[in-house]
Amino acid sequence: MPNELDPNGNVWTIDALRVYLLAQMAALREMMNSQEATNKERFLNAEKNVAFALSAAEKAVSKSDDAYNKRFEQANETKSLAADLGARMATRIEVEQQIRGVLDKIEGPQGLGQRVGELASRIDKVVTIGSAQAELRGESRSQGHWTVQTAILSLGLIVSLAFSILSLFIKR
Repeated sequence: MPNELDPNGNVWTIDALRVYLLAQMAALREMMNSQEATNKERFLNAEKNVAFALSAAEKAVSKSDDAYNKRFEQANETKSLAADLGARMATRIEVEQQIRGVLDKIEGPQGLGQRVGELASRIDKVVTIGSAQAELRGESRSQGHWTVQTAILSLGLIVSLAFSILSLFIKR
């Protein structure tokens, strides 16, 4: 080592070596401080970027949740509307019972059909009585037919009225 020279061309001495090593350590310390400052800046930027990304992700999740909730609110509204409509509509059993009730009124012992039959027999009696009275009074046969025609017309009107009322019940 005695023949070795330092970077300035001087012979190495302990003091020169100490100065050289201290200078190298100071340079190394300065370089490490510079790198540490750079790393701190990088970490702060990375931290800001992570916070920004996290905030954006939270906003996206919030929007997604809102859209999800709105979609299911609409589905629930549609479901409740269908349930309301189903509750308002008559069931098949109810409709059949109403039709049976109307048919019973028409065909039953006190039904419309029975009443029309009784009315027809009454009209027949009135016509026969009217014809008999007309013969007793000596009226012509054409006048007697007039009474029969009136009775038949009345019967037709009553039957058509009955069917009109029946059709109203069936339409409901």
